[in-house]
Amino acid sequence: MNPTNSLAEDMDHVLAHTRDLWEELRGQRIFITGGTGFFGCWLLESFAWANDKMNLHAEAPDPPNPNSAYRDLFLILAWCDLSVRTED
Repeated sequence: MNPTNSLAEDMDHVLAHTRDLWEELRGQRIFITGGTGFFGCWLLESFAWANDKMNLHAEAPDPPNPNSAYRDLFLILAWCDLSVRTED
């Protein structure tokens, strides 16, 4: 019996249906507000998945004063090579 990764299946499903949208972010730098909320977390996770799978080389800057929930989210997303930069 092969265990399935339902998160990976979900992210692959999202990517399959939104590939053209992510392509527009190739090499871009985006800022996502509300990244620790329900939708924002899902959006950041989807962005990180697309960035990794499509080699988009896109960046998401860290907010100026990240709270602990935001830092925790990026620890969860550490599996991907998401470029995060702290703004000075």
